[in-house]
Amino acid sequence: MLYIKNVPNTVQNGGDKVRARKRKHNRYFAIPAYQVLKKLTDKDVANHLGVSTRTYKDKIEGWSEFSLSEGRALSELLTVTQEELFIT
Repeated sequence: MLYIKNVPNTVQNGGDKVRARKRKHNRYFAIPAYQVLKKLTDKDVANHLGVSTRTYKDKIEGWSEFSLSEGRALSELLTVTQEELFIT
């Protein structure tokens, strides 16, 4: 992916100019911390949620949202409340 100079929020992708994506929310820092405490890899958590590792990382970084069912599944897997997990 090549960035185009002097054109805000655009990315060169296969000859097309496209808008850069915007974050839906700030990065979740508590989820990876609890994940480390449980000694789980990104792949382990992604598999538990039924998504790809890339999708899971995008959700952590704020590029997309966790669904309600994914929030519940994370809470159960990491044995903490959703309130504790979804701190930005």
